Amino acid sequence: MRRLFPAFVQRRWLIAAARRALQAGRAASALEILRDELLVGDPRAESLRAMALPLVPTPPPPPPGGPGLGREGQGRGELFSLLAQMRAAKSAGADPASRAPAAAGPGKDSSAGGSPGPRPLRLRMSIDDVGTFLICAGPGTTVGHSRAGESDVPILADLLPRHARFLLEPPSFHAAGFWRVEPLGAARVRVDGVELPPAGCTLRSGAQIRLAEHSRLEFLASDPASSSALLDLGGSVEAAGARRVVLFAPGADGCVRLGSRSDCLVAVNLGTALVELSHDGELLRVRCESGLVPDEEQGGAPRAEVELPLRLSAARHLRLSMQSPSARPRWISFAPLEDA
Repeated sequence: MRRLFPAFVQRRWLIAAARRALQAGRAASALEILRDELLVGDPRAESLRAMALPLVPTPPPPPPGGPGLGREGQGRGELFSLLAQMRAAKSAGADPASRAPAAAGPGKDSSAGGSPGPRPLRLRMSIDDVGTFLICAGPGTTVGHSRAGESDVPILADLLPRHARFLLEPPSFHAAGFWRVEPLGAARVRVDGVELPPAGCTLRSGAQIRLAEHSRLEFLASDPASSSALLDLGGSVEAAGARRVVLFAPGADGCVRLGSRSDCLVAVNLGTALVELSHDGELLRVRCESGLVPDEEQGGAPRAEVELPLRLSAARHLRLSMQSPSARPRWISFAPLEDA
């Protein structure tokens, strides 16, 4: 192994093997992998070790300070097993990443212990003088490490590929729907300082969610009539170029209001104008009584409502007609993630 790959490549594969073992519920195997001498002092290994230790009744001894595990050691054995899986998947013409979770059992999601459910449709929304938002349109959204490419809200932080899941409970006759958060697999999540059990908890507006040392989110649901909510990532943390994430519930109950009123989910100074967003899973409806003019229709009459596909193929820009003649027009843009 040492003749075939440089040390940094071996470390990368060992970290990946440990993370997969942890996601599959094999915390003891993950700890054995992390004992490899190549990972001594590696901060990624230390972070994974901290997540795995509470899950093992009798933890193994700490990693050696010098050469310890040989080629046949548990850590290298797990690594060789992972490489064999990838070679087999490649020879079969499949994506190796799609085969690795099979260890969790049929019908199981290795990181969540259950079906991941449909992924939300995502797009970017940009508003003049306000900034960019990541919109996740659907009843469920996952947060995880950006480099893994498996989460809906990708964050560059010390997280598992799918670290936490936000789920919308359906509305009742008496109240709008509400959101809950669940840790996935071996992930640790704290809400208002309390570590969550696997079942997670219901969220209230203003709840402080801690996913990792430098990943803290604030959950906001300022509109009591809406099932949608907002995640404020805070600090310098970003997800797909945005620092705020709209958990956009479907239907009329998920209407997102943009404006100056205190009950607007997205606070923006639009004077007396009010913009409302809603979707049915396919179409995004943007409504404003003062009028909207799509960029391609400049010079035309303002419309009270514009419909856009949620699966945008290119950016679309809407000019908001302000009610005050002296106020300058404002622009609202929607774009697919690959078209910032």
